[in-house]
Amino acid sequence: MASKKRSLGKHLQNGTDDLASIPKPVSEEHNYDQRIQGNEIQWWNQTGEQSILFFYIVDPRNIEQVSTIFRQAQESHCELACIFVHQWTDGEGNWDVFGLRQQRGLIHWNRFWGKRSLENDQGPFLRDDIYSLFSTGQDFPKPGRKKWAQLLETSANETIAQLGILADEHQCTQQLSNSIVQWRNPHDKIEALFFIHKNFPALTDYIHVYTQIHLSRCPVTFLFQKAEPGIYDIFRLSARSYLEHQNQAK
Repeated sequence: MASKKRSLGKHLQNGTDDLASIPKPVSEEHNYDQRIQGNEIQWWNQTGEQSILFFYIVDPRNIEQVSTIFRQAQESHCELACIFVHQWTDGEGNWDVFGLRQQRGLIHWNRFWGKRSLENDQGPFLRDDIYSLFSTGQDFPKPGRKKWAQLLETSANETIAQLGILADEHQCTQQLSNSIVQWRNPHDKIEALFFIHKNFPALTDYIHVYTQIHLSRCPVTFLFQKAEPGIYDIFRLSARSYLEHQNQAK
């Protein structure tokens, strides 16, 4: 398995045409017609419909490309869309693999490592602090002292109240607008958005998330979604990477 992951990681670094050689034998085995269009690999079934799509994102800071992929997946009505994302913030040659389904939205599948050295982040201190909060297993500040999964299993009101404690710790004012938690700095500028889904959202919900990022120009967004009982996935959407699996809280 490790050798296969290294092989796939190598192909991912060489572009769509090279990547297409990986699923090609499988497409033929299952009677799919594989086609390449730009950074997109398409599988067409025998009735002439797009069945499976593979997307390739070299620069995850391109919010237009990421949000367009969600819309393409929705409009195609394909059974499954796979997204390979170059996570340059985690070092060169590292890729995340995501799955998209119409009714079960975004699923994190795997990560392919090249180098483990991290890029230096040049973002403001507040964002650095927020990143570290959600990417580690540390407890909430007092009076909560609950870990992420435990908190997310509680009611939405309790989760939002605990986020408010964190907002105060970072000199931000927390506001709730259309079920979206906003953090605003002392100059009334949005510093962070939080979307909390107690179940897997449909694809339309992710399109809504990217629309809100566009409208607000928010520098960092976190998306919490329930993967299975007692387990939540945490995704980060920011100018550094508009699609990145941050952590899995259990």
